[in-house]
Amino acid sequence: MPSSVQTLSDQIHDELRDRLVSHDIPPGAPIRQDVIAAEFGMSKIPVREALARLEANGLVISTRHKGYLSPPLSLEEADDLFSLRILVEPPTAALASTLADPAQRNEIRSRMKLLERGPQSLNRTALQRLDLLEAILQPACRPTSLNLMRQLFFRAERYIHLAPQSGALDIGAVHALLEAWIAGESARVEALYRARLEARWAEARKNATL
Repeated sequence: MPSSVQTLSDQIHDELRDRLVSHDIPPGAPIRQDVIAAEFGMSKIPVREALARLEANGLVISTRHKGYLSPPLSLEEADDLFSLRILVEPPTAALASTLADPAQRNEIRSRMKLLERGPQSLNRTALQRLDLLEAILQPACRPTSLNLMRQLFFRAERYIHLAPQSGALDIGAVHALLEAWIAGESARVEALYRARLEARWAEARKNATL
């Protein structure tokens, strides 16, 4: 089967992940397999498979008597997630900026032009933000670091989406980071990336205590 073809389980996984990150399923809320299966007109089997994958990635938790739940937010988890990301991602992005080939730099230039289109680009989805991070980390050729970022990303995003404009991209800051990356200014890339994560960490800590 081509990798671009999504199974029913994949579709449910991605839909539930987006609802969990955006708080359409709020922290602490139950997730009923029968309700989801009925909503999408399918059996419980792909729903169960999707929930098992989400649990493995820390996006849902299972209990003996209540089934699956959206995990509550906690200050401890916010600190754990963002401290790990700060250790891994800024130096990886810095290395990638020195190793990127011309095609990879042109790809980031194209993404910068999309960001410049106007205020609507502030409302990019979490998946689009993940795609941008992958593009600026990939040239470092550190698959373990990239996989760790992917594992932590959506869990960290749950701490950002608690207000209408929460989690939106700061176009100026992102533009400066991408310009430095294209220019191969590794020290500046690391500093800007770290500053961006630290700002989101502070926001996550505030949201975790609401």
